[in-house]
Amino acid sequence: VLEAFDVFRAIRAEQARVPPRPGQPGRDVSAIRSVARIKSPQVQLSIKRLLEKGQPLELRELIRMLAVSKGPAECTDAHIRIFESWITERAQLTDSELMKYRLDKPLPMHPSIGHEASYAAGRRRVQALLRRAQNPEGLS
Repeated sequence: VLEAFDVFRAIRAEQARVPPRPGQPGRDVSAIRSVARIKSPQVQLSIKRLLEKGQPLELRELIRMLAVSKGPAECTDAHIRIFESWITERAQLTDSELMKYRLDKPLPMHPSIGHEASYAAGRRRVQALLRRAQNPEGLS
């Protein structure tokens, strides 16, 4: 988990340094070399596509992608809360870093119905990104 956080931190730092492409929403992903530190090629491709579209990379999303790529077990919000607490305890982040990486507000303990729907939508989005990364020829 801490290794994933280090990769996430490096990607965010490089993403901030890379200037946006003129006339397009995303950034030049080829200049972000920290993505290569991720071992799973499917997760690498998913992250590259996410960044090319100009969407922000969230730590929770990266952890979920890595968990889905490593095994069939479901990575729940409870798992994410535990991983985030490990990161905040062991990485010794400042308050500004906690806010920057959105670790200052932990996930709610008991999700509401609306939150479950957004969680399911986020999970479907991550799974779709991984499926596209595994089968890029199927895209038209």
